[in-house]
Amino acid sequence: MCHSALEKVYDFSPDERTLDNLQNLFRASWAEQRKQEPYLNLFESIEDERAWGMEGLQLLQNYFEFEDPRQMLRPNPVEREKWVSAYLSVHPELGITSPSQPSENQNVDETFLVRGIIDRLDMVPTSKSSVALRLIDYKSGKAPDLKYSPSMNEKILNESMEQLKIYALLLRESQKGASNAKNMNLRYLRLFYLTSVQPDRAQVLDYDLGETQEVRDIELQSVHQDLTTVWKDIQALVATQDPLEFIPCERKFCYCHKCRKRFVPGTLSEPEPKALM
Repeated sequence: MCHSALEKVYDFSPDERTLDNLQNLFRASWAEQRKQEPYLNLFESIEDERAWGMEGLQLLQNYFEFEDPRQMLRPNPVEREKWVSAYLSVHPELGITSPSQPSENQNVDETFLVRGIIDRLDMVPTSKSSVALRLIDYKSGKAPDLKYSPSMNEKILNESMEQLKIYALLLRESQKGASNAKNMNLRYLRLFYLTSVQPDRAQVLDYDLGETQEVRDIELQSVHQDLTTVWKDIQALVATQDPLEFIPCERKFCYCHKCRKRFVPGTLSEPEPKALM
């Protein structure tokens, strides 16, 4: 609901992008969705629903206090809720592959489809005479607390940026050969957290893919290689036709845990019990 409100608020003229209007978009979206699946039985009581709604309104207030949308002038946002997709080659060394679908002469087993939705693209200056795109992704969860050693904080930042790097790769692939103004170089990534370790405060994490396209391509090449490895691992697991080969991960929000419920108990491998300290 917060994402929807943050998208639609930019349909208003700058002077109409008030906090009240932003929060009313949230209310209107929830009023429309609350009686539909999968939200129909989301809350056990009206009190729980109200508490959740108040949290959502607070997240939007955090956003507004960090970045006043009334100050955002054209051409920004350049894009909102932009779908990106590409058929990536299983041979990353080939570089740019196919922006939409495999060609007639291309073996479909040699590519795999990756797609996603970019929340926002902004145009930002890099110097007095040049500009680049910044990819922005809203997060309703809490920003990571970078309170550790520099090396650990760098690791946390890189892991947090994985999703945005994939979007950057897809955007580069899908825009190959395009020449309009919206297809300028994408250089910056921003995770926009609507809450943080500091109560009722938004926080952003920024990442620079590199000053030159060559540097950016090297970074995205690594992303392409990682995706290819994941895809090949999935294919290898499917080829075994043995559910016991599927090892569950430890990430509690991973979709694999929802999938497990669809199988007969005992037909999948179980997580190893944690050793007692």
